[in-house]
Amino acid sequence: DPEARVALGRYLLLHGADPKRVLDRFYDPVMKQNPDLVDAFHAAAELALDKQDAALAADTLRAAPKTAAEDPTHHLLLARALAEGDRPGSAAALDQALKLNPNFVAALLMLVDGLIDRERYDEAARTLDRIAEVNPREPLAWAHRAVLAHLRSDPEGEEAARRKALEPWPG
Repeated sequence: DPEARVALGRYLLLHGADPKRVLDRFYDPVMKQNPDLVDAFHAAAELALDKQDAALAADTLRAAPKTAAEDPTHHLLLARALAEGDRPGSAAALDQALKLNPNFVAALLMLVDGLIDRERYDEAARTLDRIAEVNPREPLAWAHRAVLAHLRSDPEGEEAARRKALEPWPG
């Protein structure tokens, strides 16, 4: 079952398997034998991104079936892959992800990262408010709020947001 092979590859990676072996034994064969299985292309692109190989991730995503264009995750992965080398392409891919799903938290978080980098703190805070409407407990959103509080010299706000971000991991 190709879907099971992709899931098993992801499981093995989470448990320390060699990424090259997972790619060679799980993802590549599935992509060749089942070229319409979008998830295999996404798994391979995620692996490439985890290994800091943005070019391979972008190439893998470009080789995905046409149906991938309907999946916001595909566009988010492409935005991540293009982030360093093709900022306009990355922005367009991120816009497409949010067009397909305006409440896609991972895409909104990537947007917040860019807004903070460009010192557009008020817009970043508004985007974090949008995330809170979808998932008020999202740890990465609270971590970003801590960053914004730090940048605004608000140590109490920073510590409160940091505590909130760490709530899922009390230890």
